[in-house]
Order: sequence, then C-alpha cells, then structure tokens
Amino acid sequence: MENKPKYRIGNVAIVILVGLAGLADLLSLIPLVGDITGPLFWILASAYLWKAGCGLVNGRRLGTELISMIAEMIPVVQEFPLTLAGIIVVIAMVRTEDRAAMKVSSGKSNEQTEAQLNQAGIRLPTSSAEPLNEAGIRAPNGGFKLAA
Repeated sequence: MENKPKYRIGNVAIVILVGLAGLADLLSLIPLVGDITGPLFWILASAYLWKAGCGLVNGRRLGTELISMIAEMIPVVQEFPLTLAGIIVVIAMVRTEDRAAMKVSSGKSNEQTEAQLNQAGIRLPTSSAEPLNEAGIRAPNGGFKLAA
C-alpha cells in the first residue's frame, strides 16, 4: 500500500488561494482598485508559497506571476480572470514538482532504480571518453586526440 503523498500546498490552501484570486479578479473590474489588488494578491501568495517550502524565487512561477500582475494593469485586459488563471498554473506547477519528487525519491536504492530502468529498456547515459591528462580531467565535448 502506498503512502499518502505529502504536498507542499494542501487542499484547503488551494481553495483559499483560488477563492482569493477570484476575489482579486472581481475587484480588478473596478479601475483603480485592480491596480492594487493584483500586486497585493501576488505578494501575499508568494509569501504563503515561500512559507510552504516552495522557495521565494522560482523562474517559472515568477514568470507566471509577473505576466499575470502586469496584464492586470492593462485596462482592457484586466477584465479577464488572469490572477485566477495564474494561481491555477502556479498550483499545478507546484503539484507536478511534488509528484515528480515523490516518484524520484521513492525510498529505493540507486541500484534498484537502475535495475528497474534497465529492465524497462532505458539505459542511463555514461561517460565513455578517456581522460586526456594525468589529473583525470577531460576536455569539453570529449576533446581531440592527436595521432602519435
């Protein structure tokens, strides 16, 4: 029987984040209020994600948040639920990272994992290039061997 997966963002937190994003999107329909609620939501959401162990700076998540926050300041575009879409994308990314980490670190040793991969016909890459100097350092891209 498998252990229940431990996600960094729980189901209750997802409901709260999505609800707050929906509220921020509704408030963004009011012209000047939307310029404040979008960035404020993303600051609070980033603080929560940092406390949840997702890290403060993550390139993919930061890109999603910036696109959503900047788009919310464009007058016609701010009518779309971009904050809601952004938080859903961020939650999906974090959940995908959590699932991938659970599959990689399933408690098996490297030999067991490599044996299962070999059995499935997957071969891990190996370095077959010979070192070129006495220190065991190989030149980039395999280096060149001069004919002697």
